[in-house]
Amino acid sequence: MAHFIYYVRSGPNEELRYSLRSLAVNGPDNIHVSIVGDPPDWVNRREVEVLPGNPYDDPYKNSLHNLIVASNHEPGDYFTMNDDYMIMGKLPDPFPRWYWRGVREHMNSSMSDPRSAPRKEVFRRTLSYLESVGIDDPMHFELHIPMKINGTEMLRILDEASPSLGIDAPPIWRTLYGNLSSSSSVPVQREDVKRHILSPGELDGMDFVS
Repeated sequence: MAHFIYYVRSGPNEELRYSLRSLAVNGPDNIHVSIVGDPPDWVNRREVEVLPGNPYDDPYKNSLHNLIVASNHEPGDYFTMNDDYMIMGKLPDPFPRWYWRGVREHMNSSMSDPRSAPRKEVFRRTLSYLESVGIDDPMHFELHIPMKINGTEMLRILDEASPSLGIDAPPIWRTLYGNLSSSSSVPVQREDVKRHILSPGELDGMDFVS
């Protein structure tokens, strides 16, 4: 059974509705869905498992907390999902370990706006830690697509990083996992799928969209 775990903020959240529909249509035949956080009232709790989350006002602290809840709950493999991930086709098997580009390149090219300062600081902390443990050119794994992770492996990586990156200095954890996982799969580069405006026909051929 494939386990999909969502991290969900409070509020109406129509994006989650469409994400769940896309998973039902294009996900594996046998799936289990969990939500960490605050699902809207329309979520059927007989079909979707709900775990408590979001104890902080800070979104980065909530993200790390919810990840730890999920990884303790599922020590094996699971797909980590955000509520705005739409699955547009059948998932590849085996599932690739996708990255976008280098972390430093991303920070230099996409984070010049002063409004990006809080996120850039989280990236800076993550980059500094990865370089301190011998990753010379860390790759950026923050794509708007599902990521397959192993709960036990994720907790090991976080435990090793905790003296430098605890809940008060949370990392960009997908990038942390992508660079430090002992998985034998070779990382594969691809473009991100985040779209603020979709042009006619742009969805054609897309495997995911956000």
